[in-house]
Amino acid sequence: MEVCVQGLDWEPEDTDKGIFEHYMLKEIYEQPEALENAMRGRLNDADAGAHFGGLNLDTQQLRRIDRVIMTACGTSYHAALVGEYLFEELARMPVEVEYASEFRYRNPPSTATPSSSPSPSRARPPTRWPPCASRKRKGHPTLSVCNVVGSTIAREADGGVYLHAGPEIGVASTKAFTSQVMVLAMLALYLGRMRHLSSIQGGRMLAELRAIPDLIRHTLGCHGTVRRVAERYCDASNFFYLGRQYLYPVALEGALKLKEISYIHAEGYPPPR
Repeated sequence: MEVCVQGLDWEPEDTDKGIFEHYMLKEIYEQPEALENAMRGRLNDADAGAHFGGLNLDTQQLRRIDRVIMTACGTSYHAALVGEYLFEELARMPVEVEYASEFRYRNPPSTATPSSSPSPSRARPPTRWPPCASRKRKGHPTLSVCNVVGSTIAREADGGVYLHAGPEIGVASTKAFTSQVMVLAMLALYLGRMRHLSSIQGGRMLAELRAIPDLIRHTLGCHGTVRRVAERYCDASNFFYLGRQYLYPVALEGALKLKEISYIHAEGYPPPR
């Protein structure tokens, strides 16, 4: 048995709280840098699209994909729901998002060339790998989107993309969620440019993606306002988050965060018509 030791690509200050009171607060404020790291070297102005070096699928194989299945749990499941909207809108590809813990018990009919894409995750719970393994056994290409170098999914999938979000120590995922959405948006752009998306549309999306980190920096300036809102409603026993289209999965994620951190009942819903 050969043992391969792989060092972590982290700096000591990456796991320090710094000036922040909590790891979660620190990681919230690290989102702009995490998104810049996710985009670094992957946006291609010449092609008005994105490119990835680790997919291990050639252009013809990617063009033949006629169905995408994303499997994930928790926060990654909500990121995958955003990815579903992005893939369908930009790449015109049918997408299904499944809970990884339940997908392992199913045997859905599939076409000859689907791509099963486990959604990104910061951790490596055992429930996430069996769905990928079952797809591989049936000869379907599998892609991983994850943050941990050398994780089980990253090692065993046919190809993949790393988030490069850095360590996430807080119990509730923050920067990993937004990095997952960013990577899925770039993948949707990459596949869309192979299919029907025009260079004008691609160039416009590149500009919008590059603007996101600064927009988040501006948004994080509302810390004082958020604190006052939290103090005003801290005694409430129920919260409802409403969102439509891309913001519906964000509403689900917001409700999950409130439940994880405060143990207050919260639900996410699409608003009524």
